[in-house]
Amino acid sequence: MKKKLTCENIGGSQQFVVSAPELMKAVVNLDPALWAATSAPCESLSTNSKFISYLDPNNSGSIRVDEVIVAIKFLLESFKSEQELNNQNKALSLKELNVTSDVGNAFLKFVKKSFALKDKNSELTLEQVSDKINLFSSGPLKGDGNLTAKAVENIDDLKLFNDILTVAAKDCLTLELLGKFIADAKDFLDWEENTAKPELKVKDATLAYSAYSALKSKMDEFFSYCQLVAVDPVNAKRFQLDPEKIPPLELKNPEGISVYLDAMPLAFPNEKLELKLSSGINSRYLSQVKDFAAAFKLSALSMEKWEEIKKELAPYDEYCTRIYGDPTGKLGRKKLEDYLKGSEIDNLRNILAKDDKLSDTLVLLRKLEKMILLRHYMPEFIDNFVNFKDLYTQRKTSIIQAGSLVMDGRHFDLVLFVKNPAEHKKYALKSNLCMIYVELHSKDKNASKQFAVASITTGTVNNLYIGKKGVFIDNKGIYQDATIIDFVNGPISFWQTMFLPFRKASDAISQRMMKLSSFNAIEQNISKGAKTVETQKKGFSLLNAGSIAVLCGSVGVAALGSGVAFAINKLKDVSWIKIVSVFVAVIIIIMAPAVISALLKLRRRNLALFLEAAGWAVNQHLKLKSAIARTFTYRPEYEKSSSKAWIYYILILIIIITGMLILNQHFKWFCNECKI
Repeated sequence: MKKKLTCENIGGSQQFVVSAPELMKAVVNLDPALWAATSAPCESLSTNSKFISYLDPNNSGSIRVDEVIVAIKFLLESFKSEQELNNQNKALSLKELNVTSDVGNAFLKFVKKSFALKDKNSELTLEQVSDKINLFSSGPLKGDGNLTAKAVENIDDLKLFNDILTVAAKDCLTLELLGKFIADAKDFLDWEENTAKPELKVKDATLAYSAYSALKSKMDEFFSYCQLVAVDPVNAKRFQLDPEKIPPLELKNPEGISVYLDAMPLAFPNEKLELKLSSGINSRYLSQVKDFAAAFKLSALSMEKWEEIKKELAPYDEYCTRIYGDPTGKLGRKKLEDYLKGSEIDNLRNILAKDDKLSDTLVLLRKLEKMILLRHYMPEFIDNFVNFKDLYTQRKTSIIQAGSLVMDGRHFDLVLFVKNPAEHKKYALKSNLCMIYVELHSKDKNASKQFAVASITTGTVNNLYIGKKGVFIDNKGIYQDATIIDFVNGPISFWQTMFLPFRKASDAISQRMMKLSSFNAIEQNISKGAKTVETQKKGFSLLNAGSIAVLCGSVGVAALGSGVAFAINKLKDVSWIKIVSVFVAVIIIIMAPAVISALLKLRRRNLALFLEAAGWAVNQHLKLKSAIARTFTYRPEYEKSSSKAWIYYILILIIIITGMLILNQHFKWFCNECKI
């Protein structure tokens, strides 16, 4: 009979469960809305890192439902049949491969040749494949298309290699970069050969162009400011600094002063659109302006004349920009010609071809590694993504759980890594869970800070506080120090939640009593009394304040005693059944709201919101029931030893019986003749 996906109640919601790995095909056709989760951050999954990298090929940091579907389809296409997916060993038999296509046959031949296997019954382990990948990628060639200096042995080839990287401002050479360099070199040499250098109608062309290129941007800026003033003279005030609004300037910082002066206008703008070259010039550009005036034989420069000079120098400027500013051309004509005629380019191209061939080999090896990893880890991943079966299975650690936080003599196993505790807390408050945020401290001083959040699902929080230290053990058994940095209170257990209002009231009363019984307060009162005695030297009087207080206190005690006696006399005529009934009714009336409130609060606990705050996208509501809560937070049991607790129980029973007999002697509840 053909197997199908089954539905189970997990965390209070119906979720599809893959009972056997061969049913992965059904997951592909499952509507994403029926998945327990549709996205998960990679950092929150404690499983094989290479397996995660194959699920997240784009290195986006999260795994989405479509990427899981692609991975499952890859498995179904790679193996001969769906039954082959039931093999969970970290090994692959050649007879399991799908060889019905040309691609499959070619892959089989590659595997046999690479590992010297003779028949289809041969097996390959994950360790063998990983070792082969490490061997091929540990040399100077990585198979990634990026060539580094380590892969170039010939000195002449290395010179060309370094020149190309200098021109391109890159760290490694690629085939595209080499082709671009060749094209740019040919283009520059062809341009230089067929382009004549323009002539300038000035005596010293070098001096004229040097001054022109140094002042070009500042000249354009100056005349644009002049146009602004010419439109409206009021704009001239924009260039006058208010002494009270001068921007701050560090006078002991030469670089800051230099930048400030460079930013100042070339000269103060005017509505005449004219620049006097002999006065009023920014001192930072004084020498360049002097050279410009000498080269063009000018004492003043109008805007029209400036436009004429720019138009006249444009061809020369374009030529100089190309001849001196072209990155490839800077290497010089002779060097470029030698490179194009020499063997260095072919040598680099051959090295890149070897890297490309290695890339093909590594791609096939990684495909083999991917097949083994996905087949081994995908069923476990499905039980933590398509459904949350592992998370709700007692005595089983889910890959969602980062590890175990040991603190206050307990294990907190519902732990997630978080990047930003404050951000997680903002969203996790809606989960109605009790949580502690911890900072993890590694022995490696260079390691970056790491944070985690743990949910307290049973017990109390009496001994937990910010600053408390513990230890965190990840799923690899690595220990780290942990310190509580934040705390979110919430319902933990039925009894804790029900008695919380009474505990708060008790704490308030205790604090009040502590304040009243404070030794400091008593000492202050004694000091005040001593001062009063010293300042008031009067004789004793029955009507003084102390005597009145004593008298009032005596009257109050007598009244209280009379009230108690009256109550006892009245209770003589009431049966003990009525007394107990009234007592029970009062307790029920007081406790009923607390019980209902506790049940509602515990029911609202939602693990889905706890996960979503850490970056998950969860479709289902995940309740936290008491059975699973006890597995997330627990206290290890001590070895059983002979206990004498029964003595205390017998003693308590004797006290209760004695008390009942004493009360019966007065009220005659049970027996009129019973005496002690």
